[in-house]
Amino acid sequence: MSAAALGAVTIADIQSSMGRPEANAFLRSSDGRFSGRGIALKSLVVGAAIGGQWLMLRRNPSAANWAAGVNFAAASLTGAAVVHNHMLK
Repeated sequence: MSAAALGAVTIADIQSSMGRPEANAFLRSSDGRFSGRGIALKSLVVGAAIGGQWLMLRRNPSAANWAAGVNFAAASLTGAAVVHNHMLK
């Protein structure tokens, strides 16, 4: 459930950032806006985190609570960014 929440909030963040000026230099395209480069990098980071957790949990299932906590915390922070993006004009 926590991975699904993180995925859903990441999609909402991508939607709320699309075409807008991007403050993060790693996610910014050449024109300074969030576009394909940002989508690719953001998806790569979230996919790698979830994939890493999946590998970790195969070896150590007792860490599931820790992994869920990390996912929910990341989803909360990303959700705050979504709200912030929607409040900007």
